[in-house]
Amino acid sequence: MRYRGVLGTLVKPLFDNAKEVKYEFAAIDGTLVDVPGQRPLIIVGVVKGYQEGFRTRIEEIYFKTEECYSCEPSVYMEELEVSVANSRKEEVVFIDGSLEYKKDVKRNVIAVSKDFEGKGEFANYAKPPFLIPLDSDIRSAVFQFVGGTGPFLVEVNYDAPWDEIARLVYVTSFHPIPEALGYVYPLYIVDKAVKFERNKLLPLYEYRAMHSLSYRFMRSNVERRRFLGKPLV
Repeated sequence: MRYRGVLGTLVKPLFDNAKEVKYEFAAIDGTLVDVPGQRPLIIVGVVKGYQEGFRTRIEEIYFKTEECYSCEPSVYMEELEVSVANSRKEEVVFIDGSLEYKKDVKRNVIAVSKDFEGKGEFANYAKPPFLIPLDSDIRSAVFQFVGGTGPFLVEVNYDAPWDEIARLVYVTSFHPIPEALGYVYPLYIVDKAVKFERNKLLPLYEYRAMHSLSYRFMRSNVERRRFLGKPLV
């Protein structure tokens, strides 16, 4: 993986002016309810909030759901995430995962990935905090702001300076929750939200699938007995 060096000088000043950072954000993530015998259900979650210094205020969580008719569920989920992202009006839009499959996003977005190719190269590359711009087709960098967590890949589709991008992400990364520490807190929240919604709907789809299969079994049994000339009951 090609990179341009450690930009520690971009990150260290953030300690001094982080309290001045203020912006509205939307964080977007998607998941699937995929039960055999049922149409896959796509769930895209949106967390809307406000960042003021190191304080994150969550104002709204909602979900857009659509069943997948004759489509590839994972591809359709990416398309639905793009559609939702393009409809947002907030100053900052965070997306979970890579922009590689979301190149149709029209809004300025910051996409963050926990797992990415070459992650091991940066595990002990430098002492956090750091941000390392990469030489790649998608404008991207590797960052780690807290020791013991990360590094993470950040991808953007606009030309803001890296110190500005680093500042927007940096202030969200210090919530004292083990899973969220060092990561983008709004993306942590939306990830938990869509999984909660998926787990809430999963029993309903499993129940529908079970009764659908039972009906099919009953109809098959009726037709078999008719063919054999046996009583139906």
